[in-house]
Amino acid sequence: MYIKIILPVLISACACCPAVTVNAQHNEFSLYAGGGQHGLQYDNTYGTVSIKPGFLAGVGYTRFFSSHWGIRTGLEAGYYHTRAKLNAGTAFATNYVDSEGDGFEYRVKANGYQEDQKVYTVNIPLQLYFQTPAGTKQQFYALAGGKLGIPFSQTYSTRADEISTAGYYPNLHLEITDLPVHGFGKQSGWTGSGDNDWKLSFSLAAEAGLRFRISPGSYLYTGAYIDYGLNNIKKSEGNAALLAYDPNGLTASKPTGLFAIEGATGDVRMIAYGLKLGFTFGSKSKTTTPTAVVPPPVQPMPEPVPVVTAPAPPPMQSDTVKVIPPVPDTPATVPTAALTKSELQELKTPVAFSQKGDTTLSAAAQAQTDKVIAILQAHPELALEIQGHTCDVGTDVVNERIGGARAKAVANYIIQKGIDPSRVQPVSKADREPLVPNTSESNRKQNRRVVFIVPAG
Repeated sequence: MYIKIILPVLISACACCPAVTVNAQHNEFSLYAGGGQHGLQYDNTYGTVSIKPGFLAGVGYTRFFSSHWGIRTGLEAGYYHTRAKLNAGTAFATNYVDSEGDGFEYRVKANGYQEDQKVYTVNIPLQLYFQTPAGTKQQFYALAGGKLGIPFSQTYSTRADEISTAGYYPNLHLEITDLPVHGFGKQSGWTGSGDNDWKLSFSLAAEAGLRFRISPGSYLYTGAYIDYGLNNIKKSEGNAALLAYDPNGLTASKPTGLFAIEGATGDVRMIAYGLKLGFTFGSKSKTTTPTAVVPPPVQPMPEPVPVVTAPAPPPMQSDTVKVIPPVPDTPATVPTAALTKSELQELKTPVAFSQKGDTTLSAAAQAQTDKVIAILQAHPELALEIQGHTCDVGTDVVNERIGGARAKAVANYIIQKGIDPSRVQPVSKADREPLVPNTSESNRKQNRRVVFIVPAG
């Protein structure tokens, strides 16, 4: 029966993922298990309820649509355990008709009654996934969404120190308390079992934790999770009296369970919270020339020609000339085992844009970028920040735009060569970080460039 529910839900969940995968980072699969407090949440009118330890285990699939965001679904098995106890001397009554056709009130009284309720489910989550930047050894992640729970085993087991039954015949004003052959009397050390019948559960589901990289594309992760049921899974209100009357004898009477008693529990919801441990492995998406990533080329904009003035006389005071100190384009330190000296040198070599306002890659610029692409291909774990720079000629707005266009032009060229978009991050530095002071046209040419920075960590 539930197969007809599971398959369409899984197909629909997976079908939703590719619809938002423009420039997707990759697909990721996960195996996980966890444990904590899993059970049924309800009010016990006649006693107490305690949620016991449970567990979950499953497989997950995450489809990323950016370096930070994705959609996760999967298939999960869950175990839920709740224990209910009744106050000493709690009594219940319901109406029956005996084998002679006479109506009577069936009375059940219990001492030391305890009921363990166990549920096994198949869960299908659908959650929005977030993670901090990829490529680092440690990441924070978080999930939020919903979860469909499909119960497939719903049992309860009962025991009582003493349980007694009696039949009250109102037309005779007679109560029979000790006639075991007809189902009335006392039992000590009584036990029984039965099955409940639950509806599908719909829960809010959230999780957060840390991921630790063990190899490129593979992570171990641990986190805390909580699932809170939104709907009442009890199908109907019962009218039993803890035991079902059987005229064939006292020991033939079967337990009905707490949920079969009218007004005993109210709404019943599934709840779970605990810790999870898992392993993820990613399958990088096949590289194709992205159409949505590459913006139309920015037409070169002539930068204003500086006004040439006569050379100023030598400064008489130390503060008459403002000299901007050079900022070296040095990538963040990386382990020497990961990058060779020659590779580090290539990353330090800027891509030149010698013409004012130019944002397209020349043949020489492409050749230099190809060397960086080779390094990225040789080191799948390497990510780069691509910084676009300008000289000081032009307004702040124009320089910011040109710096960004230069960085994007290099990034798009790298992506077109098959590098994952999540591994390159273009930013504009405009004219804020000159390589050399902008005191001559020769120096300004050096400052019109793109550089590669390896993020720290």
